[in-house]
Amino acid sequence: MNREEISVLSRTSSLQGPFVVAGTRAYLIGDLDGTFPAWGEHIPREMAGLWRHPNKLLQSIWLGWAYPGTDPVWVTSDGFHRGPWFVDQHFTLSNTLEAIRRLWIPDDEPGLMMELTIINHGNKDERLEIIMGFISDLHPGWLDNQPRGYDQVYETQQQVIFQNVSSLWWVRCLSNSPGRIMVNDTALPPKDFLACATASIRHDLMMSPRTTRSILYWIEGGDGQPKAVSFPKNHYAWWEIKSNRYRQMDTLSQVTLPDTQLMHAMQWTKYQTDWLMREVPEIGRGLGAGVPEYPWWFACDSHYALKGVLAFGQHEWAKDTLTLLKNISQQFNGNGRIVHEVSTTGVVFNPGNMQEAPQFCDAVWETFLWSGDKTWLQTMYPAVAQAMAWVSQADSSGRDLPPGYGIIEIEDLNLRMIDTAVYTYRGLLAYAQMIRIFEGPLNAQPIIERAEQLKNRILENYWIPEEGLFGDFLAISSDMDQRVNTWIKRAEVRRNHRALTEYRHLTHFKRTSGEDVYLMKNWIINTPMETAMAPNSWAERALSRMRSSEEFHGPYGLYLSGIDREEMMTISTGVQAVAEIQYGNADAALQWIKDIAKTIDIRSPGTISEMSPDYGCFVQAWTAYGLWYPVVTGFFGIHPNAAEGSIYFDPFMPSHWDHASLSKVRIGTNFLDCEFTRTLDSEIYRIVTRQPWTIVLGEELEFVNASCAQRDAQHIYLNLPGAWVVVRKPVSV
Repeated sequence: MNREEISVLSRTSSLQGPFVVAGTRAYLIGDLDGTFPAWGEHIPREMAGLWRHPNKLLQSIWLGWAYPGTDPVWVTSDGFHRGPWFVDQHFTLSNTLEAIRRLWIPDDEPGLMMELTIINHGNKDERLEIIMGFISDLHPGWLDNQPRGYDQVYETQQQVIFQNVSSLWWVRCLSNSPGRIMVNDTALPPKDFLACATASIRHDLMMSPRTTRSILYWIEGGDGQPKAVSFPKNHYAWWEIKSNRYRQMDTLSQVTLPDTQLMHAMQWTKYQTDWLMREVPEIGRGLGAGVPEYPWWFACDSHYALKGVLAFGQHEWAKDTLTLLKNISQQFNGNGRIVHEVSTTGVVFNPGNMQEAPQFCDAVWETFLWSGDKTWLQTMYPAVAQAMAWVSQADSSGRDLPPGYGIIEIEDLNLRMIDTAVYTYRGLLAYAQMIRIFEGPLNAQPIIERAEQLKNRILENYWIPEEGLFGDFLAISSDMDQRVNTWIKRAEVRRNHRALTEYRHLTHFKRTSGEDVYLMKNWIINTPMETAMAPNSWAERALSRMRSSEEFHGPYGLYLSGIDREEMMTISTGVQAVAEIQYGNADAALQWIKDIAKTIDIRSPGTISEMSPDYGCFVQAWTAYGLWYPVVTGFFGIHPNAAEGSIYFDPFMPSHWDHASLSKVRIGTNFLDCEFTRTLDSEIYRIVTRQPWTIVLGEELEFVNASCAQRDAQHIYLNLPGAWVVVRKPVSV
């Protein structure tokens, strides 16, 4: 990637906020001002700094300088420049001296590369000392029960080695040019933790007028007894490998839209999702949920995030993540239950919520549709079968409405949840498709019928015509008194008086099953629309109420709860966008998508926070779902089946967009381009594929012309590489 091609976001004021540079094996989290605050909740005050999971390496890295005979000055940054895989921090040392510190993590390497460039802008020689200070923090990862111990430090062959006395962990710091090493350097700023150790690498420089000097530093972690090594000679190759990978990532699913902020958000969501890919050799490789608090793996989060990841072409991320979740679930549960949350230490914190087994199955099938990898699907199929059997066994009533916690983990919300029911329906459909491939259509038919029965059961029991909404859960009245009291107390603690009133009079309606359907107005009531299960008239009532009222629609997206009306997240808003596009409501979907996109750069350049607009994790994986999935599968209408070499094409473009394009969409081994243009009475779409494939047109689309193609009703057979077809969609004037 040439320098002029690199997107760099700069900030020179208000330098308070987090940043991350990351690779699969390590990442560094610090503040925009060049410091490394003691942030964190899961491990209190320990979630920032340099991590090489399953353990932490460094608490902080300090830049200092001094004139001969003076005390060091520890400087903070006055300029922050965010590149896709690197960060440049600018430091003013004096009126004539400045420094730029570049930070980046090589792919598949357990360490940090740092380049310090010092510039003398003056007209005279400058003699100075440059100091790079390191504070170790060889701390266990979350849920690791081994003792923290304390860190020791020593010098060997011009390298700093920090080693923990209670474990085999170590971290090495060295530079590419010889420097003076000071261990237990008391001149550094104070340590946050007594167990940490300090050291510095110091270089004496004589800088002529208007000259530049650079020093490279390599910080890496490991286990066992560290051996002295020379400075990595292949660091330039590492840079090229990472640069080329990002160039390749940029070329896939390139969007050109009339909305520049949305394009910016979508581009940087590619990058920030890449920062979350995490590999621990003893465990596996997969997409983490978010930083700094959730760098490990979640089934629920992955179900959403991977659909966005697939839409921008990263099939391997999806396969690796689902394989990791399968393996850990089999090791820990062994009964089909899919784990909810797994630390990078290998400890399962939550063995799995009820909806995650069918969500896993749905994600496996979606990954197969995009990748066409039948060999991989075959390795996943037994786990899918076992997962759906586990869901079925969890409901003693035999209705496929198992009780238990779903997506929302509010205390006592372990009932027959609507999200569990809806995703069980989706899981059954996915499972049936896999049975069809591996065991034949006759064996798939009973599962399809079971799914249809469940769909009817959901519509009969959860839809509330009096409200024009779906309910949150089914329960018998005797199960509710204690639960309602719990939710009332929660509202009292939050001093939410409106919510307090609603919880005291929680809306519910009788059902013929003997249960009541309760309306708690959590965002999960949009899942029947997200999955296109709801009839059109029902969907329009529900979506209209949720999009147009302050009850649900907050300033930055969909409230997590229409009762509480306090918090918005990219996941609730993203699911709402998908729900709208399922019913052709492109303008409404775009508004929800823009609610997400407008939060980019608020907290940190290039990032969108988990909680809108600017709190929670500052990078969150499932944001990809809300931005990429509805744009690619909704606006551009691309629904792939890579294994069969076909695409169902059914676009719904926002009414005020006159032109848009999406190029090099990766589907199996094929790539697709789609260009949209609006005329007075039509939407015109031109589709090009790199391989001979079949395009199946949606009902509203009309064939215009094509090259190297055969046509059979709504099926267009593109016979040669580079063949194209043009179709139109009539619109009312």
